[in-house]
Amino acid sequence: MTACTNKARGAVVAALAGVLALGAVPAVALAAGTADAQVGLLFAEEYNKGTFTLSGFTSTSKGYKTTATGDVIKVEVSQVTFVNGSTVQFDEDLLDVTCYATNDDEEKTDAVSSIVDAGTYVIEVTGKEGSGYENQVASVTLTVQPKSLPVATKWVPYEVNPNDSTDRSDRDVVYTGYELNIGLYAKGLTEGEDYEVKYLLAGTDNVDAAAEVKVVDATNYVAHVTGPGKYAGKSVDVPFDVAKFDVSRANIVADYVYASDSAPEHPTTVTSIDGVYTGSELDPSLVTLTFDKDASGKLLFDENGEYKFTASYDVNNKNLTGCDANGVLTNKVTVAKVGQEVTYKYAGEDLQDSYTVDLSKNESFDTSKIELYAGKNKVAAAKYDVDVFDMKGNAGDLTKAGTYKVVIDAQPGNFNYNYAGRKTVIVKVINGTVDADAQVYVTYKDKLVSSVEKTYDGDDIVLGTDLKVVAYNDKNIAIGNIKAKVFDSNGRDVTSAAKTTVLVDAGTYTLKIESAGEKWNLTGTTEMTVTINKVDLTTVKLVGLESWSGASYLSDETEVVTFAKLGPRYDTHMATGEKDGEKDYVGWDDFSKFQGGLWDASNLSIEKWDAEEQEWVKATAPASGAKYDAGDYRLVIKGSETLAKNFEFANDDNTTTVAFKVIDADNLKFTDVTPSDWFFNCVGVMAGNNTFKSGSYGLELVKGYADSNVFGPNDTITRADVAVILYRMAQGHDSSYADPDLGYTENVGWVTGFSDIDEAGLGNMYFAKAVGWANKMGVVNGYDDGTFGPYDQITREELATMLANFAKHVYRDDVALVEGELDAMPDGDTVSTWAQKAVSWCLENELMGNDGSIRPTDTIARAETAAMAYNYLTKVVGLK
Repeated sequence: MTACTNKARGAVVAALAGVLALGAVPAVALAAGTADAQVGLLFAEEYNKGTFTLSGFTSTSKGYKTTATGDVIKVEVSQVTFVNGSTVQFDEDLLDVTCYATNDDEEKTDAVSSIVDAGTYVIEVTGKEGSGYENQVASVTLTVQPKSLPVATKWVPYEVNPNDSTDRSDRDVVYTGYELNIGLYAKGLTEGEDYEVKYLLAGTDNVDAAAEVKVVDATNYVAHVTGPGKYAGKSVDVPFDVAKFDVSRANIVADYVYASDSAPEHPTTVTSIDGVYTGSELDPSLVTLTFDKDASGKLLFDENGEYKFTASYDVNNKNLTGCDANGVLTNKVTVAKVGQEVTYKYAGEDLQDSYTVDLSKNESFDTSKIELYAGKNKVAAAKYDVDVFDMKGNAGDLTKAGTYKVVIDAQPGNFNYNYAGRKTVIVKVINGTVDADAQVYVTYKDKLVSSVEKTYDGDDIVLGTDLKVVAYNDKNIAIGNIKAKVFDSNGRDVTSAAKTTVLVDAGTYTLKIESAGEKWNLTGTTEMTVTINKVDLTTVKLVGLESWSGASYLSDETEVVTFAKLGPRYDTHMATGEKDGEKDYVGWDDFSKFQGGLWDASNLSIEKWDAEEQEWVKATAPASGAKYDAGDYRLVIKGSETLAKNFEFANDDNTTTVAFKVIDADNLKFTDVTPSDWFFNCVGVMAGNNTFKSGSYGLELVKGYADSNVFGPNDTITRADVAVILYRMAQGHDSSYADPDLGYTENVGWVTGFSDIDEAGLGNMYFAKAVGWANKMGVVNGYDDGTFGPYDQITREELATMLANFAKHVYRDDVALVEGELDAMPDGDTVSTWAQKAVSWCLENELMGNDGSIRPTDTIARAETAAMAYNYLTKVVGLK
């Protein structure tokens, strides 16, 4: 995330204070630096226009340069000189700064909201509308050079230990005939996160495009290391060799052949006894055993006894060495043919293939209890050997915890080749059995836990410090050799060999408890889940808003203190839940602590709805002490792919929007007209005592029922009530309309000219004077029978006609049929002939039809009526 701080500007900082529109780029001000070799001269000339006064970077004639670190690139700007030569101190109220990525052809592409990874960027400063610097531009190229990977000598190629992924001790690699599992390590770097590696033959051309090879043959290889992110574009080739297998320095063993005339074709094992490659085993099928002929040339393998075999291998296999020119080894291989195998017992029972010895129970494996039998006869101990080795081939001690091989060899010469035997028994010696459910304790922050779950907060969970594993024996004494490993959701071991495993990012991890060297037998539950949840930004709430009839709003009289905290005096934070409720409350300031400062004011923007352009536009931050203009706003929280690892956004583009309204609190008139209603402002203004700030209007143009605080916005309206509204509008325009010459008597009331009012004794009703005035002015017309129908519900085309007549006779507007307006509406042909002129005029002035239809004969609601009148006074008359 590119962050801007500006020490030179004083009170106004170039941190954007969160005022950018969604999709726009933070006001990035970048310090000068040297251009990287990838920035061509023509490219630099095209995009370096004007100058920036910057600090903290190095400048060259081709552009600006810095080096990626994996963190936010924070830069400062204090002064900009535009192409036309004008110079201005950087001020986000006057200038916009946009950052663009570039493609491989060095062309400016999309605007970006973060500068973290290596690459070439174009930074543009432009003047805002009304700043006096409109259409002015200054731009520079910024090359973010990748951080260098460690040099080849810092990397350790090794053969992976299948039993211990953290064991990197086997650095001498020899051919075995099988595919070798090679690992690569550099201190402080993690494969898959900091680097990717593929293995190639040394001397491979075009290594980036070359396909990876299997490491099998004895030859020279390179581990081609490439880095994403901060290492993007950097690579290093780490050479390593696979040595030939020297068969002449190997122990070639063939099992005894029992009661068979078939001679073996291959040995059982071929194990290197070289000091460097000790323990490496060759695929035995690569070595051929050939039975030597006697003097007569016959193959003799029909009697019990010892036979010599010649060992050889394919001389064309360049991975092997140690033979003569024909691939034959000098040393012979002895193969014994035996009548039958001895039988084995341990402590009087049949000898098993494996044993477990629990030292805590005073158990042992006593090799002296091994007995061999030739048929029914017990074999004397002098006729066989018993040796103990650890799993690496070294001498073993069965009195200590560990896993051992007990090798029993009854050589056939001791039995006149009638009997023989060779057997390996695995003996696992443990210190005892540990019940993980009762004897192993896991603590987190010094509290006993069976699982860990928290919401991401940027704080580390350090294995061994925050998350501890302690085991006790039956005597409640802490024991060693119990270790913990941590695996991510993909099953990848993320345990550090240095035992400083740190969990930070959101995800589900598995803590697995193991016995180091398998020195304890673990039973029970040996796994535990560690969950770091993302911060939920899908349902962000704004605090500090006021409420009216259950709908929230912000008064335009609320003083703005600082826009970087969302602005209003009390609305200084955003929350992921209720402040005093059960959910967590997170203030905006707290977010800056997460992700090493990747959150800053540029992640926040405020947008206002432009009804005329039908789009959200960037809102300008009011100065301290100023007020918000009334309107529809939304807070936009904009993240990045990096932030999305730990924060859950409402939208797929890593944004969350929160709508809020800024209103004129004077418009809070009716309990059933709330700030969330689309007609709130229309009804509120029309009901105000000081209705418009321009003109002489000072009347309540609409009122609630019986002067109550209930308006009935969705109720239909009568013809008489519309006449009253128009009469009041006329009075606001010209007070001479207050006393029209209608004629008035105590008995009759106001004379309206309509029989259903005058002759029905309704002349003193609240609407009589207004109806009489409207009739006299030509604003309303009665029915053909001379009646008005004061209580009839008015239709949409009738209201359009009354409003058009009002405009013509009161404001002297030119109301004429507007060609094409009716034809453009899907129901335009349903408008009555007598209303076509009025409706077309309303359509042209956007007083009706804004939802895409006219519905001329439908009745109209009170709120819609207020809105049409309001739109006329604002859009046609021009009142504010």
